[in-house]
Amino acid sequence: MSYDRSPSVMVGNHPLLDRVKADLDDCALATVEHPDCQEFETIYIFAAIRRTLSLIVAFRQSIEVGNEQMAATILRLNLDTVARFYALFWADETDGMDAESFAKKVFDGDQINRMKLRNQKEQATDSWLISQIETLGPWIKDVYGNSSGAIHFSDFHMKRVLQQAESSTPHEGGDLKLKLVLGGTEKINTPDQYKTIEQAFIHICMLLIHAMKDRCGLLDRPASSSPNEHNN
Repeated sequence: MSYDRSPSVMVGNHPLLDRVKADLDDCALATVEHPDCQEFETIYIFAAIRRTLSLIVAFRQSIEVGNEQMAATILRLNLDTVARFYALFWADETDGMDAESFAKKVFDGDQINRMKLRNQKEQATDSWLISQIETLGPWIKDVYGNSSGAIHFSDFHMKRVLQQAESSTPHEGGDLKLKLVLGGTEKINTPDQYKTIEQAFIHICMLLIHAMKDRCGLLDRPASSSPNEHNN
């Protein structure tokens, strides 16, 4: 299997995201050359790279047009990629399984949330996967909780309806009459509005790249090292 560097990806005016793309290219090339990365593990890594590149494009477009709901959804999907990428390491810690056999199971349509990894009794649900990477950053649990509301229709969406109020008129008894603008983007859209969510997105990308570099041998530690070493 070979790899050519991906075509230019529009990431807006953000040099850190440009660096993320370059690092993803490096990881893809190193994966092809790494002797321990077998067929299905390589496809798994490539799929994570391609998904991340797609999310970068969609994330930047969401920020540029002021679509906070979509940006938060993409943030959660990005975190999902990181958690499921680490499952390659955890498969190596599972009796009767390794990264290659795990990746083949996923390729064949087996659901990760029905597997048991690291010889644990619990299934590898989203919450379990996140619990395994929480020590990589104290903010991960909060980002997971907050962005999950954007994935599933919830109070996240209901409360943002009220944020679209164009005007309000008080009435007797404390009631308010609201005039709402129900569009696909935010009524108020300022350059600093998305700074926190952009920082979270980039940090998640960096976590993924660190794990990929570990997996394909670009770090000093061997590619077979336990993800527990990342958590210390």
